[in-house]
Amino acid sequence: MLKIVLVVLLAFLVQYVFKTLLMFDIHKRTYNHRPGQCRKVEGPVHGSEDITIVDEKNIAFITSGLVYLNDDPSRATWKGQIFVYDLTKRTYKAESIPILNLEDEEGFHPHGISHWVKKDGSIRLFIVVHSKDFKHSIVILDFDESKRQLNHVKTLKDEKFVRPNDIVATGDNSFLVSNDGGAQTVLANAIEMLTGFFKGGLVYYDGKKTQYLLENTVANGIILSRDRKTLFVSHINQETIGVFAWDQKKVSIQKISEIETLTGCDNFYIDQENNLWSGCHPVLKDAVGHLGDATNPSLFSQSQVLRFKVSSDLKTAEMVEVFSDDGKFTSASAIAATFDNGKQLLIGTVFRDLTHCDIVLRNATKSIIRVVLGPFDSICFQNVIDDGYQQKSQGSEDFEVIDEKRIAFISSGVVYLPNSPSDVTWKGEIYLYDLTKRTYKAELIPILNLEDEEGFYPHGLSHWVMNDGTIRLFVVVHSKTFKHSVVILDYDDRKQHLNHVKTIRDDKFIRPNDIVATGENSFLLSNDGGAQTELGNMWEVISGFYRGGVVYFDGKKSHHLMENHVANGISLSRDGNTLFVSHINQETIGVYSWNQENMSLKKISEIETLTGCDNFYIDKDNYMWTGCHPVMKDVLAHFGNRSDPSLYGPSQVLRIKFSKDFEKSEMVEVLADDGRLVSASTIAFPFDDGKQVLIGTVGRHPVHCDVAVPLNLY
Repeated sequence: MLKIVLVVLLAFLVQYVFKTLLMFDIHKRTYNHRPGQCRKVEGPVHGSEDITIVDEKNIAFITSGLVYLNDDPSRATWKGQIFVYDLTKRTYKAESIPILNLEDEEGFHPHGISHWVKKDGSIRLFIVVHSKDFKHSIVILDFDESKRQLNHVKTLKDEKFVRPNDIVATGDNSFLVSNDGGAQTVLANAIEMLTGFFKGGLVYYDGKKTQYLLENTVANGIILSRDRKTLFVSHINQETIGVFAWDQKKVSIQKISEIETLTGCDNFYIDQENNLWSGCHPVLKDAVGHLGDATNPSLFSQSQVLRFKVSSDLKTAEMVEVFSDDGKFTSASAIAATFDNGKQLLIGTVFRDLTHCDIVLRNATKSIIRVVLGPFDSICFQNVIDDGYQQKSQGSEDFEVIDEKRIAFISSGVVYLPNSPSDVTWKGEIYLYDLTKRTYKAELIPILNLEDEEGFYPHGLSHWVMNDGTIRLFVVVHSKTFKHSVVILDYDDRKQHLNHVKTIRDDKFIRPNDIVATGENSFLLSNDGGAQTELGNMWEVISGFYRGGVVYFDGKKSHHLMENHVANGISLSRDGNTLFVSHINQETIGVYSWNQENMSLKKISEIETLTGCDNFYIDKDNYMWTGCHPVMKDVLAHFGNRSDPSLYGPSQVLRIKFSKDFEKSEMVEVLADDGRLVSASTIAFPFDDGKQVLIGTVGRHPVHCDVAVPLNLY
């Protein structure tokens, strides 16, 4: 009996630890990207925690100077302020507004904000306020537009305002207010978070008295839909958004749905098209650290702006990440609001300055992407293979760019861990893509004199320029029975075909994935494992006993350079001295110095990506580009049954800038997709001076993108 009790307790402990780690986003990182040029707004320096936009006046009010869970009032040396921002100008300056007749000027540290347009057209502000010793109230102010000042109307205190966070005005004197917890100190709040016994909720004030609408939960940001019938509540600790029907006459809410965000959404804004916008905290542990010591400039927190298109039944939502930052430019985003017909974006932060961004594209982010012969509008994806190929697409797993010729070779039809040779009904092919044209079609290249045409299913690609200028391709090839070889082909530029040179088989090519040519007959090759079946591979992945690595073939014989690893994509730096290896199962990139003369690798560093990077391309500026798999379980399911159109893998394209010593890196996310448009990205490279990007996929068509946001903004 005791053993059973101990096992049950251990199970609960494991579950608790796992849920806590998930809540604090221990295994998450952000990748920088912007919707256009972003600038810091002059004015707020101690935060821009919440924003309310008054459409009728084309102005925004901004709260600044938050005090939150302040155990030591003497530390709050900054002033609480309200700023106004003119949305019609591009001065990028916010104006601090005088507040007349405040009951307690020293105790005015604003948090959430909302507004109400009165019958006479004047603006009334409703503001959640904390004092230096963390006492709470709601302050109501009227805006005198002619004098550019705020006049104090009343201050409300109530025992139900236990830890107010956000507010939504519902009339001249009524409002909804959220409590994000009950604890009043840092220690007590930590206990509340770790135990899950939350004491927050939702309160309604009808102008005379308060009443609870939600209790024993976390209610952070709140907002009403434009028709004022639907209430959105951020349950930030659960990383969900609660959707409720709101009936003001009956003073009742009814839950409709809970939308999972997998990020900590803070405050909300509803745009003219009823899209929900939010500033979010993607890595909660860093947000908590920043919140605990706001004045420390070395502490910052990641930022994320999401746009939600909620379904008509309010049960599901499509999410677009419009902005993401590692915290060095915009720290701890709390609110995002659009204006100027969706062309401009304001991003508020908990304790730092305000950010103003241009939105280059209203209906897409990161890249402009089109489809030819597809059921999408003018800013969707672009197939680069002919329509016949699109109907039976079997991938565009790897690219090899020939800078001198401005062409790219594409491998298609990879066979990987097949259950049975009879399952392989497609053909392996090499395509050629002309980077100077905009026909968005790749040309199938004939291959002459192959030893085994039926057994040619290409995977990784590389090339070498021969002394006479001929392009030699090195191709990792699998057969239907999953036997492996490296096939060497010479490209006849005049006749537009490939000539078979030789096929190399070696017992060290145990499960080859990618290849890097190092001479006319030599190459580096990666093995991504040792198992030859799905079941064997599953055991290898789960056990961690990997049998892959890196092999060097010197033109005559092979040599192990790295063993008992997962080596997926590999690439050499442009000077040929540094080898990059994707350790995809560990979600890292290994960086190694390479000495070809001595045939030696020496590890320099391991860069954590927290995403499954596949193949690499090094551009002329020495940036690394990679197609990644951000959700590996979905990629594995898609890869196991590529013919099933309902299975797809999310896609991600990263551009990585390494420090000179290769110990650090900066990452920019150029594209991200849930898989419905770009499924299971494997490789990406820029061309046309960074204005175009080509993206390969495991089992679908390649994609050609215009880069909407100039990458030199980062």
